[in-house]
Amino acid sequence: MIITSRVDQLVEARSKPVLLSLVPGAGFLGEETSSTGMDSRYRWIQDPTDGTAVYSLGGEYYSNSIAIDR
Repeated sequence: MIITSRVDQLVEARSKPVLLSLVPGAGFLGEETSSTGMDSRYRWIQDPTDGTAVYSLGGEYYSNSIAIDR
């Protein structure tokens, strides 16, 4: 079962342009939007709410996971 919340979508929508501005020409792979620039030298990888199910149930342990791949 895949759980996606509005929070996931909002976090990714707000952070994606910021991350792409930090490394011009980088690609982006996120859980909520389509992938872009997968053939770029660098690409951001993001799980906007790692632990969405926990977050959705009111739990305390969730995070925003971001990495850059080369």
